[in-house]
Amino acid sequence: MTEFTPVDSEGQQPTNTTCPDSNHPHKIDLGLPSGTKWACCNVDASKPEDYGGYYAWGETYTKDVYNEASYQYYNNGNYQNIGSSICGTNYDVAHMKWGGAWRMPSLEQIQELMEYCSYTWSSVNGINVGKFTSRKNSGSIILPAVGSWNRSSGLSGRGSNGYYWSGTQDPYADRFAYGLGFGSGHASYNDGHLIRISGFAIRPVQGDVDTRMSSVIPDSIRPIIEEYIPIYDGKNPPNIEGSYFLSPQVLIGSSLSNDEIGKVYASEYQKYSSQDMNKNTIDLVGVEESKDGLSVSKGTGAYISGSNNNFTIYFDMESENSYSTSKLVYIVSGTKTSTGIRNLTCGFIMKEKYDPQNKLVPVGTFRFFKDQDGMSEAVSWPYGNTYGIRKRNVKSRVLPFILAR
Repeated sequence: MTEFTPVDSEGQQPTNTTCPDSNHPHKIDLGLPSGTKWACCNVDASKPEDYGGYYAWGETYTKDVYNEASYQYYNNGNYQNIGSSICGTNYDVAHMKWGGAWRMPSLEQIQELMEYCSYTWSSVNGINVGKFTSRKNSGSIILPAVGSWNRSSGLSGRGSNGYYWSGTQDPYADRFAYGLGFGSGHASYNDGHLIRISGFAIRPVQGDVDTRMSSVIPDSIRPIIEEYIPIYDGKNPPNIEGSYFLSPQVLIGSSLSNDEIGKVYASEYQKYSSQDMNKNTIDLVGVEESKDGLSVSKGTGAYISGSNNNFTIYFDMESENSYSTSKLVYIVSGTKTSTGIRNLTCGFIMKEKYDPQNKLVPVGTFRFFKDQDGMSEAVSWPYGNTYGIRKRNVKSRVLPFILAR
């Protein structure tokens, strides 16, 4: 097999609508709304019709057997949760082997490919392939019918069908992840029940990525966040202005050993306003209701990224009260729907604090939360104007979720 080093694409590699020469891989522009560019060939392939390597989900090496015993993230009958999205992380074989901005496609990028491209079954140099041709600019990519490796029959289906991983895990079952499947008469991204131990091909992508996150969240801690919160870093987030109710919030991840995963925290109203669709900034205010009164958090000019209906918000937050001050990074992610925000998750990482009484969590601590039923309904804002919290109702300005108790 021909060895090659993919060009780092930070603006240095030209974009094409088809392969212009044999110096693979190329970025192929399909005119997709998110700005995503698809590679012309698979990981470990030297040309578009080559099969390339087969990888279990989250592993970065090929092997001869694909089953539970050989899977790195299966232990004692359980599948390890390595993140709801592994795109761009150390679990992403495209990112680890090709570097730069290359990564595995997310589920939403596969959905976008299907929505804006027509699909045909074809043959190239005697290899059966699925061809995706853009309805936007007539650009095209081919994906060879690689088949798949599975635990019962080894390599099967080569030449008849193709299976390709996304970097998105099934949110309802740790043993499954999403991918693209196709054959002579069909192509589908609705294959959520693809077992992670299977050996599938990888077709890398480059997104139109919002790079501002690294100024707020160090790259070294991003993988920690992505174990609990999906990060959508495209440049075309949805408009999410409005008010939403998280009821209740439950703890899904923490670095504190004495924290109880699944613990219920106070319900919260969140309001998003003044979203600038050109600068990709947004203002937000959150109000937690508890027996002690209301606790208020605010963010002005926070960064928002994402694409299609998925978004991530991130900003530096300051909290203070009579006995402490603190600075933390706050992150919110979710999927906008017609009735609210689905799978709204949020959390923080403590960056620094002045806390003589040690009432706050230690520096470096993180906690992540989600709406318990997975749906944060759109509601009317119950507190007047945008920041309309009457001061006499605020018993304490410290945020409950950063307390060490």
